[in-house]
Amino acid sequence: MAIFSSFLYPAAALCFLWLIPREQTSNVLVILSILSLIASLILFRRWRTLNDTATSTLRTVSQGYTELIGSAMTFPGETGPGPLHLPPVVWFSTPNQTSNQHFLINDEFGSCTIAPRQAEIITPLHYRSQNTFRAIFPGQTVYVLGQLTTVSGHKTDLQKREAVLSLLGSWKKDQHEMLRRFDKNGDGRIDSQELLVARGAAEHTIDDHLDYEYQQAATHLVDKPKDGRPFILSSIPLDQLLKRYSMMMLGHLIAWPVLGALALVFSG
Repeated sequence: MAIFSSFLYPAAALCFLWLIPREQTSNVLVILSILSLIASLILFRRWRTLNDTATSTLRTVSQGYTELIGSAMTFPGETGPGPLHLPPVVWFSTPNQTSNQHFLINDEFGSCTIAPRQAEIITPLHYRSQNTFRAIFPGQTVYVLGQLTTVSGHKTDLQKREAVLSLLGSWKKDQHEMLRRFDKNGDGRIDSQELLVARGAAEHTIDDHLDYEYQQAATHLVDKPKDGRPFILSSIPLDQLLKRYSMMMLGHLIAWPVLGALALVFSG
């Protein structure tokens, strides 16, 4: 996918057309035209996937294909400088070395483990000590699109409702405390409106408790979907990523008919 989105393959091939015998030039241009058509379709599908997938938080996320945005971070206890005497990194790549260790992203509701081995990772290119590299540093905002699996601890909506009802039931057992907290009109009983207030308080208590639990450890794992859909990690903001894909898609849409027309010219 990176070769299509970089738009390098047709440019490089055109530079070397002069090395190809004239009778083969038309065939090469036809192949490049077909590749550009395929690339435009792939890039359109990629753009649609990123644009149409709703962003979730680690409080509302459900298992399956999902989109997350959070801050990159190392696991607790993992410190020390990165390669090339860089600050600590959570992911690093050069032409000769790529890290595949898991790392975390977190938002205000919890943390999530990222397994980057098979991901398409999109970051700016950096230079240091005459070396080129790509890296994701702790604290950077990371866009994640992949298959999320719950590891442990995360509650479904049904489990949350059951927890709320259980807590509300325990409160009802202590009538004196229940009346003290929720009998606002002082008539010595809990009416339907006051019961709704009590339920709201129970929901708030459960939400606070779950938020605390989710922040203690990563309860989710994101890795490559088994159905072939994109697995993308990017330190480039989503709006810029969408703009990049749309520009490359437009470039290939223009390139394939132009290359096809050139093939006809050289075949004449």
